[in-house]
Amino acid sequence: AILTFKDKIVFLAEEGWKATDGKDIWDLSENVSGLIEDGYLTIKQQENYSVAFYPEKEHFEFLINHSTLSPKIIVGHFLVPLILKPTGISELVKHNIIGWTYHEYDYNELTCIGNYTNSDGITKVIAGASDGFVYLLDSGTDDDGEEITAKLQTDWLDLGAPRSITKTVRKGYLTYGTSGTISLGLTVDIDFSATDETTTLTGGDVDIRDSINESFPLTGTGELFRFTLLETSSKSLDLMGLTIQFRLDGIR
Repeated sequence: AILTFKDKIVFLAEEGWKATDGKDIWDLSENVSGLIEDGYLTIKQQENYSVAFYPEKEHFEFLINHSTLSPKIIVGHFLVPLILKPTGISELVKHNIIGWTYHEYDYNELTCIGNYTNSDGITKVIAGASDGFVYLLDSGTDDDGEEITAKLQTDWLDLGAPRSITKTVRKGYLTYGTSGTISLGLTVDIDFSATDETTTLTGGDVDIRDSINESFPLTGTGELFRFTLLETSSKSLDLMGLTIQFRLDGIR
């Protein structure tokens, strides 16, 4: 898995994604031990890996077409444009400038991924599949006619107050846009414990310029909170913000 840029090369190592300018090597991500432990990254599977850079979205897509495990596309979003990454940084220094998501296609078995240039001269991402077809991954809204599930989950959050302070959540606001009517499930977990309580938000046909700012009630007391959004449809979804109102317990 090697990406070639004008003055740099990005590659995958056992310790994570790295970049080099031919003189210095530096980290772009933390280690990838989770993928190694799950069996996705091994020398035996190296012919099943491919990668493509998507300039328009400032990310790269790393396809793991594993021979026995469910194929995944690991998506690395550059939080800082790579061109702004200074040179001369020691490989001993950690600089995590990539945020991660991943794609799974339940109705296609993608075997390779690459780039193509469209009629406007813009570089896009294309993939080949086991059925002999090629797919434009940034076009269309479904997976071979089937709806796509999107799940977005935050890390455990202290809501801006010290973790040792207990908080009681009261209300939340989600700002988003969508290309059609959707049913968006919001689940809140507290202090590393899952909850069965899910709030359903319903938004319809509002783009990013006229976003929905939907409020929802919240209950629960704890030190850390995690928020999960789950939605299945053929509609686009743009998330702009999540605001939580709460009070601090035991403080006058």
